[in-house]
Parts: sequence; C-alpha cells; structure tokens
Amino acid sequence: MAALKSARDQMNQSGQVNPMLVMSGSGRDKLLRLVVSAGAPFYGSQIQALPPLDGWFHRACGRPGGSPAA
Repeated sequence: MAALKSARDQMNQSGQVNPMLVMSGSGRDKLLRLVVSAGAPFYGSQIQALPPLDGWFHRACGRPGGSPAA
C-alpha cells in the first residue's frame, strides 16, 4: 500500500502531466478497496470496466478454441 500511495503522490504533483493508471483483474472487490475509503491509496478515483477479452485474444495466446486457460 505504501508503494501505491507513493505512486499516487507522484502522479498528483502540480505542474506535471498526470498519467492514468490501468489495473486489471477478476477481483473487482479488491480494486474497489483501493478507491472507496479515505485511507485507500487512490481514494476518490474512478473505476471503469474494461471489455472482456474475446476469442481472438485467447487464440493469439495459444489457447485453442478461444477458451481461457484454467
């Protein structure tokens, strides 16, 4: 958490370009913990849903039939 808070502070310095942070994962609850409470490293940030990966991506990664790896 300390590293995430440090990253946030670096991104929020005034007079600098503020990059976006893109995180993905299947555990939306865990991502929400980073933004919902006052002590969270990215408190007040927005979470946007990314589209699910399609069969093309899975085939490109060598997963036959487009099915995700277990």
